[in-house]
Amino acid sequence: MAPSAYDSESDSSPSPQRRQPWRPTRIHIPNHGELVFEQAELERLRMSMGFTDMDQLVAFIRAPYVIYPFREFIVDYLRGQGPGASNPPSLDAIITLIVTDTQDNTGMFTTHNPDKTGWGPDHHWARFIQQVYSGAQAADSSWVGVSEQDFAVIAWQLLELLQFLARRWLANRV
Repeated sequence: MAPSAYDSESDSSPSPQRRQPWRPTRIHIPNHGELVFEQAELERLRMSMGFTDMDQLVAFIRAPYVIYPFREFIVDYLRGQGPGASNPPSLDAIITLIVTDTQDNTGMFTTHNPDKTGWGPDHHWARFIQQVYSGAQAADSSWVGVSEQDFAVIAWQLLELLQFLARRWLANRV
């Protein structure tokens, strides 16, 4: 029987090494297997959100007022979307939705289990931002009573956070 191409005796030349795809350095946050973060991206997020150290940021992300709205965002929006779903809609559109909801007192983004019929991506992003903001206000009085200008900065920070979490969730879903 003739030796096959897979027999080591039949091929004296070294076999080419299979190159592993490049993977960024990652750290794992215990007890949250779904949340695996790239160090550099996490550091950028920490700085943009104004936390002095990584422990503060991780504690914030693990807070129930972040985890539960993010789980809802996954179930209601992200799970059925492709990789582009982590690209947020316009911050102006999100802020307009939140301000209109607050002024009209409809509670679209603050009530438990609202009717989401006809919601677009901007509604889901706005709901996450408003829920986290409301939860942070309840947990820490320094979030209460901010000006409209300060709220725009906070909304941007929470948009960055959600974009980061959505990218990580989509990347680890595969």
